[in-house]
Amino acid sequence: MNNSPAKLAADAFITKLNQTKPLQIDLATETAISPYIPAYKKKRIYGRLKRQVNSYFMDGDTITFDWLVDTENYAAVSYQVRNPLNPQHLHIITVAMCKTTKGWLPAPQLGSFQNIYNGYSEQLSDELDQLSKSLQKNTNKRQPSLREDASKQFQRSVAEYRQQLAETPPKELAKQFLNYCRNQQLAGALACLNPMGTSRLNQNAWREIHRATASAIAGSHKINKWEIITSPPAGSVQVVDFSETQSQVTLYHWNPLLASSPPEVLNFSVDQMQPPYFLELPVPLMHEGYEYADDHSAEEHQSANFYQLLNKQSQYQPLDSLDDAIDKLQNAIKTNDFKSYLQLVAPELRLEQKNKQILINTLKVSWRNAIGQSSLPIDSTHSPLPAKTCLTRNAAIAYTAPAIIDLANSKNIHTSYWLQIDGHWSLVPSSQRFTREINKSLDEDELSKFNVLASTSKSEFKKQLNKYQLLNIQQVDWQETATAPSNQEAKDHTNKYLKLLSEANTNEILQNSLLICPEDDSAPLTQIKYAIQGSQLTKKIGIPDEILATSSNGRWHAVSLKTHTTAEQADYPMMLITTHHGKTKTVIDFKVKYITHLGIQLRNNSNWKKLEENIPAEELERIRELFDKHIKLAESDYKANQDD
Repeated sequence: MNNSPAKLAADAFITKLNQTKPLQIDLATETAISPYIPAYKKKRIYGRLKRQVNSYFMDGDTITFDWLVDTENYAAVSYQVRNPLNPQHLHIITVAMCKTTKGWLPAPQLGSFQNIYNGYSEQLSDELDQLSKSLQKNTNKRQPSLREDASKQFQRSVAEYRQQLAETPPKELAKQFLNYCRNQQLAGALACLNPMGTSRLNQNAWREIHRATASAIAGSHKINKWEIITSPPAGSVQVVDFSETQSQVTLYHWNPLLASSPPEVLNFSVDQMQPPYFLELPVPLMHEGYEYADDHSAEEHQSANFYQLLNKQSQYQPLDSLDDAIDKLQNAIKTNDFKSYLQLVAPELRLEQKNKQILINTLKVSWRNAIGQSSLPIDSTHSPLPAKTCLTRNAAIAYTAPAIIDLANSKNIHTSYWLQIDGHWSLVPSSQRFTREINKSLDEDELSKFNVLASTSKSEFKKQLNKYQLLNIQQVDWQETATAPSNQEAKDHTNKYLKLLSEANTNEILQNSLLICPEDDSAPLTQIKYAIQGSQLTKKIGIPDEILATSSNGRWHAVSLKTHTTAEQADYPMMLITTHHGKTKTVIDFKVKYITHLGIQLRNNSNWKKLEENIPAEELERIRELFDKHIKLAESDYKANQDD
């Protein structure tokens, strides 16, 4: 492989053109453009280069080296640009390279040596013009044949897929189409579709179908309906159904987390009733804004049909063990899988008693409550706290929480209700229904004891949860010979920590925090919660936190901050930072700050007392010295603001 300096520089340039969108090129420093070209012409040249880039490149392109013409001071490096999702998108692109005092630089236009500095040599200018024309001639000659070869190869690939799908029934064919689209297998997706187009479209139907499908799979489509096919939102439910009488496959798409949302529907006509089957691409996937006829009765019928199919495809899976049932519920929440959740609900608890229709609104509310217990992403490195359950006869209440709780969310504990029916445990989708059922089976005394047990169990679980979260915050190691972070490290860490607070990123906040006092209650977690709330308030006010100064003493580094609780009122906390086994951490149980009112003084006194009881005297003295500096700085700034 040729790795000449000219080619390596051209490789870097072509890669940047492909990957940087929108185009960001400084012609003066990144190309060999003549310095004598006036500004207005440079603007036109830049616009031309931008149009070339927009024409030649699309998302998902692969770029391969083609050939090289190399001389002492000039070179032409050619590339083939292909896209696996569009065989017709094939270009031969040549980068004209010039050797300059800065090294090898590209000409400011692809495929041309125009607008470079050539020392005003007419002979050289003519030679480079001839070379540019030769390059263009070669491109024009080779590009059509390469496109034709790529097209034939793609057609063979589609034919191979069609052969594999020849006996696939319509419903399974639709599922394969979804699978191919989501795995960016364009040839497979097109093999599922009617090669003759459809009578509802014009004579160029197949070309339009190809274009629409390729754009959707590449993610460059402008029709929102395609997202149902290519990238359905997490947690959404999809059901595929086939009607033989209507010769139609229907894709239902539904999001149970939306308050009131009927299922979206896409109808794929099946063009014949014997294999090989083909689907016709629905018109809403071809034309933006197209909707099926506004027929409310048909929409209600389709919604009812979807809910029946959903109920049928999510059949109750009875479990003898309550622990197994709770584990399955936790996994359904973790994976955002509504169907798995529905499988835990017995038929008599999910269907109306009279007409046996699914209680979809009740189930949706219950599911949203379950999913809404935490906005944090699942972290597989943490295990959730085991569930706390309270039982009585054939009923139970379970309290669960995610592995890392969202400290900005007050609904971290999820309560689930269970009934034992015919020896199996079923989830009850509403507390009201659970109450009605246990009122039937328990006498007044039993019911009173169970309610007390439930309340006590929840309180105990909350305490356990707090202790469990504290395990995610490391404790200072007094045996470690730790050194204070540098000024820059302290500032960088402070900015990072403040950003985590503003994002309410609990997991990362815990990982970047440190305890210097033994903790067995929720005080540090409450401190983080208040810090998150304060950061959110600061963001709302629009006045960013300010680092006033930093100073160090021993293993400690103090960062004096100025924050705002209102536009007029400033606070002056001191962030205490140290290193713990090589990592910079914020001491979360240091809560002392400059006194601007009596409440702060009382909290400061309490915090100092706790520090005196739990940390070595020499370390406490170093922290006090840092705080004295902070007080002087904060007092000076506070008084200056008061004078203003």
